[in-house]
Formats: sequence, C-alpha cells, structure tokens
Amino acid sequence: MSTFDMDPVEDNAQLSMIKAANTEIKFMLGRYGKFEFALVPEGATASQVENIEFPRQVMRCITHMLELIENQKAFSVVQHDRAMTTQEAANLLGVSRVHLVSELRSGALTGHLVGTHWRVYLSSVESYKIRVMGALGGD
Repeated sequence: MSTFDMDPVEDNAQLSMIKAANTEIKFMLGRYGKFEFALVPEGATASQVENIEFPRQVMRCITHMLELIENQKAFSVVQHDRAMTTQEAANLLGVSRVHLVSELRSGALTGHLVGTHWRVYLSSVESYKIRVMGALGGD
C-alpha cells in the first residue's frame, strides 16, 4: 500500500507524551548527527533490547509528523510516484474530473493511459497545482 492516513489523536495523555518526545528529538537533532534508538519491549531483559539507527532526514520527517499530531491535524503519507485515478487527482485539486481529463488531453497535466483510463502521478498533480493553480491564486 502506498498511503498511510493518520487521524487526530484526542487523548490528552498521549498528546503530552508525543509533545515531550518531539521536543527531545528536536533538541537532539540540533546537537547530534546520528541517532540510535533502543526498542524495549514491555518487561524485556537487557538481552531483548534492539538498537536501531535512523538517518537525520528520517528524524526530521518524524518530528514533522509528531508536530501535526500535537496540533491534532489529520495527515497522510503518500508515495510520491503513486498512480491515481482521474477522480482521485481531481479531488486533490478541487476540480471536476471532466476538467482534469481536459487538462490531460491538452498536455497541461501529464498522465498516461491504461487502456482507455487515464492515470496521473501524484508528482504531476503537485507540479500542476504549483504551476497552474498557484498562478491563478489557488491554494
């Protein structure tokens, strides 16, 4: 699966825990270049602890997601080259499917045909949104 959806966390104890973790991770990002975490299962002995290392860019991504969670924002993590239907792409752009297909046919938006059905990559939708809708004053 290429998409992960996260609904807002509403439990105050969990939000406090997330905020504390994010604060600590951001502090560590400012001081160190390498991160190693210990995975400690509940009730584990020392021999059951696993250490894993995360690259800095993964930690920045995690802090961004934690910040969204702290602010009780829903979000999705989507594979950038995911092929979408014309309806999914139209929904993301806030336009009709008919308009989106027209843009595909004119070459204003790139996509490809699978049989008789268009498929559009998320990266194409994002580029189109910046290039065309940004010029029109859209979000």
